Amino acid sequence: MKSLLVVIMGLMISLTANAAIPDLGTILGGSHTETDTGAESFYLTDNDGGLDDATAFLYLENAGYADYNSFGIYDISNGTSFEIFNGTESPLLSATLSWDTLTNSVSLVGQAVSAIIDDTAFGFYIDAGPNQDRFFSESILNPDGEDMLATFDVGSAGYGDLLGANYILAWEDILAANGGDGDYNDMVIAVSDIGPNFDTTTTSVPEPGFPMLVGLGLIGIGLNRKLNTL
Repeated sequence: MKSLLVVIMGLMISLTANAAIPDLGTILGGSHTETDTGAESFYLTDNDGGLDDATAFLYLENAGYADYNSFGIYDISNGTSFEIFNGTESPLLSATLSWDTLTNSVSLVGQAVSAIIDDTAFGFYIDAGPNQDRFFSESILNPDGEDMLATFDVGSAGYGDLLGANYILAWEDILAANGGDGDYNDMVIAVSDIGPNFDTTTTSVPEPGFPMLVGLGLIGIGLNRKLNTL
């Protein structure tokens, strides 16, 4: 029974360690204290029928694959997408996404790029490295359901250094199995006028949590007692 409890405790410690995502201060190297919201899809908050748009800033890149990585947006339901930033572009470059909310057509202002993307349910992606592996904000779409994006709500903080953004998107560009370090600073995007859409986010199958581990422990204890009575 002691061995079983040791195994359970080891599993709990392992799951806690694997789930750790740095806070925003660690990622940006500053005093920000926000932690990952877990948001995987988003909606446009500026949709009053006037200038319905959102602005994205390429805030930071700290990656060996920085010249290869690109960032884009996709529709949750139909998968249509387009690129917003490519790897050759420099930090603090901005791009404006303009929606026609009647047709759900969104365009990249100043460029001949557009797609049908619902303003109430969209996600983001990066194409990472020279092989252009695509990782999505929806973790279920990534290999092994790995969460490659940390999201931070900074809308109410009033930080002067975040370019008026209300959400920070911080990406990891290498899977853990391939040597990813989990620093989530490989590409950091600041975005204004979006909110988290928890209701429509597709989530991955959860890892065993504490209740399941306790249940497994109780089953093991019961089997141990049964064997001892035989």
